[in-house]
Amino acid sequence: MVNNRNELVVLGSTSSTNYPTTAGALQSSFRGGSPLNPYRSGEAVYQLTNGSDLVITRLNATGSALAASTYLGGSGNDGVVGQPNSIAANYGDAFRSDVLLDGDGNVFIAAASGSTDFPGVTQGFNSAYRGGAADGVVCKVAANLGAVLWAGYIGGSGADAAYAVQRDSQGRVYVCGGTASANFPVTSGAYRTTQPGGSTDGFAARISPDGRTLERATFIGTAAYDQAYFLQARRLGQPVFVWANPGPVPHHPGFVRPDRRHPVYSETKPRPDRQPLQHHLWQPQRRERRPQPGAHRLPRGRMRTGVHQRLGWLH
Repeated sequence: MVNNRNELVVLGSTSSTNYPTTAGALQSSFRGGSPLNPYRSGEAVYQLTNGSDLVITRLNATGSALAASTYLGGSGNDGVVGQPNSIAANYGDAFRSDVLLDGDGNVFIAAASGSTDFPGVTQGFNSAYRGGAADGVVCKVAANLGAVLWAGYIGGSGADAAYAVQRDSQGRVYVCGGTASANFPVTSGAYRTTQPGGSTDGFAARISPDGRTLERATFIGTAAYDQAYFLQARRLGQPVFVWANPGPVPHHPGFVRPDRRHPVYSETKPRPDRQPLQHHLWQPQRRERRPQPGAHRLPRGRMRTGVHQRLGWLH
């Protein structure tokens, strides 16, 4: 992500005890955890022998120097989807996380944490680590990378991870990810208040602008394996997200299954009465050369099943 001063902000994970940090960093030393094998490989080069911390680095506008750089983590492993009971399925899933900037340069992060003492959770919507291989974690870090303004865990007693973060025009924070927790903290009246099934399900949630309240949260998924990988906040608080599963997607009213013989475009619109959900999937006529405005082209029977869906909002 690039801030309004054309400075690049990078989020990552490291097992290095000598990652470069700058004066005034919120965490200048590696806190680590336990050894990790994120790719489940026997090759030593892929082992994280020191455990892992998140790292955030901001480069100056020319890329010639560090403007700010810090570790971010607790006494467990951070920034790597929990092991040994990992919910990761695809190459690179172990390190899946997201970074977002607001207009002031503050940094919002969605990731996974195995630390019971992640920085800033006492100022956020949930300070209690709920167990399992990892919980999802969402936080806001000051623009100078000198302090965690708030943070909160999101998850249940199984493995959980947060993959994507967005904000709307009101400053509310949206997050999605994956969970193996039957007791994931859904909110009353959510789209799905019980675990759909399978070993893993997706989730989506909304957090108040001050980071102190989990306003909405829901499961997303089917009876098969599911993950909610990407999310994009749109106007009126109606996020669009992409999730994937290896089996058929349930057929709901107003929802049409993709036809693998033809490309399918997906668009969602709020119902006239502004009620929660409406899906519109249709096949283009042969003469169409490109999607209509606001549409999303689904893959032609690849990547298992991809679904583009809007919730407005999560109940």
